[in-house]
Amino acid sequence: MGRTGAEARARADGDELFAVAGHPGQQGLFGTLEECQAAAARLAQAGVTELACYLPLASDLHDVLAQLRSIAVGASVLRPGDAPSAAPPPPAGWGGRRATG
Repeated sequence: MGRTGAEARARADGDELFAVAGHPGQQGLFGTLEECQAAAARLAQAGVTELACYLPLASDLHDVLAQLRSIAVGASVLRPGDAPSAAPPPPAGWGGRRATG
């Protein structure tokens, strides 16, 4: 799982576990958080009640665990074909152009 598809592929390609267990793009939930939520929602609608997860050997494991929780929560709310909820706005003062003058 990654913030982008490219990040998800890089994470999977760089993790030795998947050389043994198989690439997650071919046998599991794979892609962005939103793509994984949609896939989990489809599995839930098909009657799947449990998922087994291989955790990556990553320095940001806490982020991965938070995303796994988001997948489970999202799958219980989303229905196949539904649009995901809107992303929250950035904190005040972040990004954008500032007027100069």
